[in-house]
Amino acid sequence: MDSFQVNCWSEHEELKVVMLCTPSIVDVTNSKIAEQVGWSEPVNHHKAMENFMALKTTLENAGVRVIDYAEELLNDQQLLSEQLINRYFVRDLACVVGQQILPGNAGSSLRRPEYPHAHAILAKWFPKQFISNAQPCKSLECGDVMLLNKDAVLMNLGMRTSLEAVESLKERFFKQGFSEIAVIDLPKGNDTLHLDMNCNVVHHNLMIAKSFVRYFPVQVFTA
Repeated sequence: MDSFQVNCWSEHEELKVVMLCTPSIVDVTNSKIAEQVGWSEPVNHHKAMENFMALKTTLENAGVRVIDYAEELLNDQQLLSEQLINRYFVRDLACVVGQQILPGNAGSSLRRPEYPHAHAILAKWFPKQFISNAQPCKSLECGDVMLLNKDAVLMNLGMRTSLEAVESLKERFFKQGFSEIAVIDLPKGNDTLHLDMNCNVVHHNLMIAKSFVRYFPVQVFTA
């Protein structure tokens, strides 16, 4: 994986390389089980695979290089990984901030087994850019991290991201050249689980969000 270097300064610029993960082979067979694992409805893995392939093909047709990290796992890792029902939410695992990869820390026991597998692959691929000693001591899932532009980062204190984790990483963001880190505390529910479920950057000066988001204050850290 030495043909490119990771590089990301915002959420809205052109995608060049995207990491995905093939869905689990396990079905979530009924509504009761779905509720118990924190999902809203049952999931059939064949349908999930169809959706995954449609996404992968669409990205590739647009000229994006797609990497499926599940294909890089060792056999014993694969046996475990393919049983993990949440493993295709790869944004939570790590985030690219400037020219560094910051690993996340799982806030749910259902997610935790996946993180060492993905982090080990990223550290192998990008030994100079994967900052292993930057992993927060408290939970931080990177779906709560959003790069607004080259100056500002927005982070959410969600169900799985703590203020302690944000504070432990903010100097890393400043060293990459970002000047402001805004922290918001959105409602904690399954439909508001992460920041990226509630808003998104759609242009260099434009964000689209659920209507309630505008009522929440933000705390801003500066360098």
